[in-house]
Amino acid sequence: MKKEATHYCKFCKEPLPPSTKEKRGSYCDLNCYRAQQKIYMRTYRKKHLGLLREKQKSRYVECQEMIEGMKKGPCVLCGGSFAGEAMTFMHRPDETKVCEVERAFAVLGGKTQILAEISKCDLVCRNCRKIV
Repeated sequence: MKKEATHYCKFCKEPLPPSTKEKRGSYCDLNCYRAQQKIYMRTYRKKHLGLLREKQKSRYVECQEMIEGMKKGPCVLCGGSFAGEAMTFMHRPDETKVCEVERAFAVLGGKTQILAEISKCDLVCRNCRKIV
């Protein structure tokens, strides 16, 4: 008679019942699996933190350049054309505002969400913004 091999949980090292191998892989329950994933993600983040920060910084710079590029145009209220630093996006009164466009990367995070927020705005100069 052939003796069945005993399998053990990868996390807690407890023996697994024979039927568990097919259901959950190599973990005795969901808590062991989640604990192992948490440890894995923590070590992955430590190992790749520099790369992750570089990617985030490059995405931030890319989004800021995109926003600055969209600020080139005339003011909707006075018609004047100014430098990008003097222009800002003002939400239309009938649109729901998620956040200020200048801070959108921190809140929204992606280009498509930022573009969706910009589509709710008018481009105005800072002088007109103060008046309105």
